[in-house]
Amino acid sequence: MNPHATSTPLRPTRPSEILEAVLRQRTDILETERSVLAIAPDPPLAETLEGLSHLDYRRAAHAAQVHQRFVAESFDVIVGDSAQFGADARAALHELTRMLRPGGRLILAVATERADFYRRRLAAEGFLVSVGHQDADGQVLLAVRGEFAAYRR
Repeated sequence: MNPHATSTPLRPTRPSEILEAVLRQRTDILETERSVLAIAPDPPLAETLEGLSHLDYRRAAHAAQVHQRFVAESFDVIVGDSAQFGADARAALHELTRMLRPGGRLILAVATERADFYRRRLAAEGFLVSVGHQDADGQVLLAVRGEFAAYRR
């Protein structure tokens, strides 16, 4: 994670602002060349990611579209809000984890009542998971795919 990150609380209030603040303050993702996929990003986050020429930035309107557009292990980073996963959160999460390269990172905003579910599912998929931000409405999970994480095709 970002060696320059601080433990000061994040102040933004909208989900895209919180995701961007976590990316900037708690990771080094925006600082180096990476292949990044954003799932249904809000316009401000999309503009930030599009404006960074060193990123190979892609986006998908919904997590369900990912398997149709990209091959497994295509991305270093995936950023999204679990509210965009639809009815089958388990399948959407599994598909996103397949898209990450070994060592890849998933930055995921989740509602407070679903945070335990997502942490457990990610751990079961071979991810190391920590909390990058937490407030009354939800959490932003920082998950790193283990080198030997197994996934079902």
